[in-house]
Amino acid sequence: MSAHLTIAHFTDPSCPFAFSAEPRMRRMEWQLGDQAVWHTCMVGLVSHPDEAAARGLTPARLTASHAQFASRFGMPITTAPVTRLYSTIPACRAIVAARLFAPEKEPLLLRAFRVRHFGGHLLDGPETLAMAAADAHLALDDLQAAIDDPASGHLLAADMAAARTPTPAALAQPARLGGPEGEQRYTCPSLEFTHVNGTTMAAPGFQPDESYDLALANLDPTLVRRAPASDVRQALDWAPFPLATVEVAAICDIDPDQAASELHAVATETVVGTGSYWTRAC
Repeated sequence: MSAHLTIAHFTDPSCPFAFSAEPRMRRMEWQLGDQAVWHTCMVGLVSHPDEAAARGLTPARLTASHAQFASRFGMPITTAPVTRLYSTIPACRAIVAARLFAPEKEPLLLRAFRVRHFGGHLLDGPETLAMAAADAHLALDDLQAAIDDPASGHLLAADMAAARTPTPAALAQPARLGGPEGEQRYTCPSLEFTHVNGTTMAAPGFQPDESYDLALANLDPTLVRRAPASDVRQALDWAPFPLATVEVAAICDIDPDQAASELHAVATETVVGTGSYWTRAC
């Protein structure tokens, strides 16, 4: 089946809203399959720790925020304190660098940075880069060479510029955008859906499943939605990385408690904070 849609996903590995929306992304990926081609676009939320401090962020505020997101949305987020403010740019540049030399690994590296970050590692730490590269099955030397290549800097600048050029439809939803008036940008996650006929719809900011369903139905009512996974094992076998309980629940269209009960019988659990990741037991 040929792709009907291109989905531009504006995101940043540090954003707890984007991390909390992962079940919604998995649900759409599962439903649409190869009818959609996804492209990530790095927003680059924090260029320097001083920028975060100027916005009123502190390690204590981030720690409290993470706990609230974990409780509300169920993604695995550590309860350990955030030790310092950080820049998101090094991780964003690494992700676009992977796009240059190993594009099939870019989603894996983005996921690895998310998991490591919300597992308690600082995004701009060299050890986090090494761990994320290993998680994504990328040779660290090759990734570092791509990061050092000026082309990755140009590509990140283009991503950040695109994130700061919302569509007119997105600009009509200012409450879902970030940045000062006149310099508005996409918040994370934001999606731009573009049909093969050129029609585009914007879904800026953290949206419910129903918003995405509405956008897709209006863009192309002939899109085929894959039925929910019939078994948690099917969801785990489909995913290219370990899934959180709430992600499995979204793919299977079941309650997270039911998903956890079924997963315990067939998968290995890794607990992070109050959530868990699961891998298929051998």
